[in-house]
Amino acid sequence: IKYTLRPSYLSTAEQEEEIDKKVQALLNNEFSGWETMDEFSRVKMVYKWVTYNFTFVGGSDRHSTYSGIIEYETVCQGFSTTIYRLLREMGISCRVISNEDHGWNIVRIGNYYYNLDSTWDVKTKESEWSNFLLCNSSFELGEMHNRGDRFSTDEFSQKYPMSLEDYQWEPQDDLV
Repeated sequence: IKYTLRPSYLSTAEQEEEIDKKVQALLNNEFSGWETMDEFSRVKMVYKWVTYNFTFVGGSDRHSTYSGIIEYETVCQGFSTTIYRLLREMGISCRVISNEDHGWNIVRIGNYYYNLDSTWDVKTKESEWSNFLLCNSSFELGEMHNRGDRFSTDEFSQKYPMSLEDYQWEPQDDLV
């Protein structure tokens, strides 16, 4: 039996270089001082930047980190992979979670993970975010946030323990 693999990528090597440069520019400029911030502050800063700057373009082929972080127009996958990329660079444990129709993130603050879905909070004021640092019982809103099978195993749950309560924080009044 002979197998032929033909990998498919969402971005080119050149686009990955551009992403790397943009990530470093963000860390050094817009996110300056992140190294001294606590985990919550880093997560909130990245989430705010993504929700304020990105535009959701449903039904498009813009599924990559590149379409998000460079072009600012993407679908849920671009939102979640951009958050993943930025938070990992900041030392935050983060995962992209998905099902057949949608993608979002879980992030660790302290000893537990919380759900966040920047796609559904795009262009909203911080005080109106409804998908930020939620436990599973608050987050599961029908079929949209049902985890795919590989994210629903006992092994996954042990490796990524979810908080049983939403993260407690005080939103700031701000403008989009």
